[in-house]
Amino acid sequence: MISLQDIEHFIPVIKPLFDGLRSVREVFRRDRKPSRTIDIPKKTLILMPDMHSHSLNWGLGKVGDKEAMQITGDLQATNISHYAIRISGITLLRPEDVDIVTRIVMVGDPESRMYSHKNFIPAGQIGDVRFMFFVTPVRATPGKSLVASISILDQFNNEHLMNDLEFKFIGPEQLS
Repeated sequence: MISLQDIEHFIPVIKPLFDGLRSVREVFRRDRKPSRTIDIPKKTLILMPDMHSHSLNWGLGKVGDKEAMQITGDLQATNISHYAIRISGITLLRPEDVDIVTRIVMVGDPESRMYSHKNFIPAGQIGDVRFMFFVTPVRATPGKSLVASISILDQFNNEHLMNDLEFKFIGPEQLS
C-alpha cells in the first residue's frame, strides 16, 4: 500500500511532468491562434526620387538592329516597417505596350556602397534604390522628357506605386 508520505516524495517529480504535458496540449489546440504570428505590414516603404539632377533619366540605345530606350533612376526608400525590407521586383507600368528586354532593381549597402538585389533596407532606415529598364520600341521623343510610372514590390508582395515620374533625356539625339 502507498502512503501519503510516499506520494509527497513524488510530487516534485510528477508536477513538472504534468505542467509540461499541459503546455504541449496548449500548443496543439486547434481552436487557439498561434502565439507567434508574423504581422505582415500593408505598406513598408515610402519612395521618392533622389534629389540630384540626374536621378531619373532616359536615353537611346539598341537591341540588335532595333532602337531601344534605357530608363534609369535613383530613389530614396524609407522603411516604415518593423522588418528589414528586401525589394523583390520592379514593373514599368507606363509607357505601356513596350517589351521589357532588361529590368534591374538594386539596393545600396550603407557601409560598402555596393548595390545588389540581395541587400535589405533595415527597419526605420533610408536605403538607396537604383533601377534600370531597357525596353523596345522607343515611346518618347529624343530631346524631351519621358513621363513614366513604376511599381516596386517588397518581399511581402506589397506594391509601392510611383506615378508620373519625369525622366530627363540624356542622349544621344540619334543612333548611328
